[in-house]
Amino acid sequence: AIRNVGEGVVEGIVTEREKNGPFADFTDFINRVDLAVLNKRTIESLIKAGAFDSLGHSRRGLTLVFEQNLENTVARRRAEDAGQYSLFGGAESALELTPVEIPVEEWDQKVKLGFEKEMLGLFISDHPLLSVGSTLTRMVSAAIPSLFEMEDGTQVTVGGMVSSITRRYTRSGDPMIFFELEDLEGGVEVICFPRTVAEVGPLVREDAILVVSGRLDHRGDDVKVVAATVNEPDLRPDGALRIKVAAAALSQALITKLKGVLHNHPGAAPVFLHMTNEVGEMKVLRLGDEFCVEPRSALYAELKELLGGRALA
Repeated sequence: AIRNVGEGVVEGIVTEREKNGPFADFTDFINRVDLAVLNKRTIESLIKAGAFDSLGHSRRGLTLVFEQNLENTVARRRAEDAGQYSLFGGAESALELTPVEIPVEEWDQKVKLGFEKEMLGLFISDHPLLSVGSTLTRMVSAAIPSLFEMEDGTQVTVGGMVSSITRRYTRSGDPMIFFELEDLEGGVEVICFPRTVAEVGPLVREDAILVVSGRLDHRGDDVKVVAATVNEPDLRPDGALRIKVAAAALSQALITKLKGVLHNHPGAAPVFLHMTNEVGEMKVLRLGDEFCVEPRSALYAELKELLGGRALA
């Protein structure tokens, strides 16, 4: 569901599309859908959710001009419905206005994804962790799903995005924080007792990317991390892509597929292959310049699908 967009609105849009074919662009959309759909709050929510991405418009560009285009179209269509035609018949010559051109500039990824989650409750087009995956992976000792296989009391360092926060108080009135930390593979609840809250409380906020060190607390089938330290890491990439893989897994077929993935994302960032043998020894190989890439979320997603979630070193 999209925030501020009712079920009836969605049904109206789908019905029009099924009856008369796909919408060509935003102007075509506002010319065809029921007038009940054309209110500013609904359209703005659809834009921020990415509903018009497939029409080739940038979300920021649409937010800059949609109100003027909407007002012009609604005025013309209402005049048509009321039978207010020009002296020369046909239509709307007196009211017809050229649609305002939609700018091409887009929000930066953080703003774009922030609006997307606000409207949808989750990320759809991308995820903030994908673009920092390799950097964050080097800072942690374990992916979150592996915590459930570790013993109670194990010291761990995990990283991810804060997805929900609950603040409570002890009987003596001291603050505690409980929050869900999610990486790209799973989530775990983190508990901050008063002493930790006093040191790091301001860092814990919705959608913050944090690295947490602490001990595991097993309670039945549930696992929590009792935080000792919480840090907001510097996630600026070092300019290189580092891929971790077992040397024994590097079959010719896998190498061919890996080359294909890298060639699909050409750029300036060098690629390093971290190969580990059966006894844990690592050899690092810098790939040739023809395999340099542009680090971006689509590349990270393809590498994880090919090599597994722990492939980004």
